[in-house]
Amino acid sequence: MRRILLLTIALFAISISAFSQVGQGALKGVVLEKGNNLPIPFVNVVLKKNGSLVTGAQTDFDGKFDIRPIPAGTYNLEISSLGYATVKISGI
Repeated sequence: MRRILLLTIALFAISISAFSQVGQGALKGVVLEKGNNLPIPFVNVVLKKNGSLVTGAQTDFDGKFDIRPIPAGTYNLEISSLGYATVKISGI
């Protein structure tokens, strides 16, 4: 009986660890102005995969953004705002 209980607990632990790796991710950050490090509000932050838009967000008053849920994979990030040059970061 003890062996069956230990085997059941071990199988349960393995199944939980296998499923815990599958899920959605998130991307958080702050957009700051180069030079004076002041936050830039209302900046468009877009995530693209193979040239197609996946999801995006806009920064708040403090320049912070939070994009979720994001399926696992590699993405390109594009940050744009009026009056500023567009910044592209690939391989995220």
